Amino acid sequence: MRFIVYIFELLSIVTGGVFRRISSGAKRSTWSLSTELSQKTMRKTIDHSLDWGMEWYRNLQEMSSRSFKNDKTIDSEKEVLNGVKVEWFRPEEPVSTQVIIYFHGGGYVYGSTDTHRPFINRLVKEAKTIVVSVAYRLAPEHPFPTAHNDAFSVYEAIIGEKGYDAKQIILMGDSAGAALCTGILLKLKEEKELMPKSAVLISPWVEPKATGGSIIENDAFDIGGQDFLLDCADKYLQGADEKNPLVAPIYADLSGLPPMLIQVGKAEILLTQVQKLKNKALEDSIDLTYTEYEDMFHTFIISTPNIPQSKAALEEIVAFSRL
Repeated sequence: MRFIVYIFELLSIVTGGVFRRISSGAKRSTWSLSTELSQKTMRKTIDHSLDWGMEWYRNLQEMSSRSFKNDKTIDSEKEVLNGVKVEWFRPEEPVSTQVIIYFHGGGYVYGSTDTHRPFINRLVKEAKTIVVSVAYRLAPEHPFPTAHNDAFSVYEAIIGEKGYDAKQIILMGDSAGAALCTGILLKLKEEKELMPKSAVLISPWVEPKATGGSIIENDAFDIGGQDFLLDCADKYLQGADEKNPLVAPIYADLSGLPPMLIQVGKAEILLTQVQKLKNKALEDSIDLTYTEYEDMFHTFIISTPNIPQSKAALEEIVAFSRL
């Protein structure tokens, strides 16, 4: 019954969005009609994870991602590394010997390799490099620091079992997955181990229970709101310190970490905390490339691949990965 209601809601969003567009113009100056409808439908869907429940949203993600297939030019292989499920994606003709370890977003509660398969395929095709996507265990079944431990275990296995040199590895993640990247780096620093070549942080969620600033100012434009963030934070932290640097690197000493690329949308609710991360990275002398994309919402590069900002963001990632 809820699925039927949901379909009618989406139809209402589309028809209402078209009429509002005709009468009032674009909600943001650079938004096409399809971008605006994408934001509205994603916001309705994510909000329903709160009133209809976690399992409803997980089931919807699973059902929606069944149709996602690999490009014919990409081979993939599933494997277990140090007890963690991963999937390797290999282009027909890789141009480098490096590997990108990718950590999907979803608030530590949602998401999978399957939900991110279209983006991973685009990344592999454009960068022409191997990508390994990590299926870390999710909360609330597996609370903090499980996802972080899984992420670090895979990094160790890529070096120890697969024989990659640390300088061949690029860490990459979106949202909560980006915080897993910084978590790995901080643990490597603590244990005085070799750092990877670099890290790419896409719309990083680095202050789990942030309030004020863009959380309020950009609420009308983003695909999720503060209540969703707090719900995911509670499900993962389950009483752990919200300022622990593993989940909140804005409170960490970042000195000694490798070069980073940080991308964020100017219309997303995480903007303020990402700006804090940028300032902390510069304060700690990180070699930082930082870009704010005009009018863009959270993880726009993944959900709206055909808009100019997403194409530019992917080009920036590819160029950064080849430095």
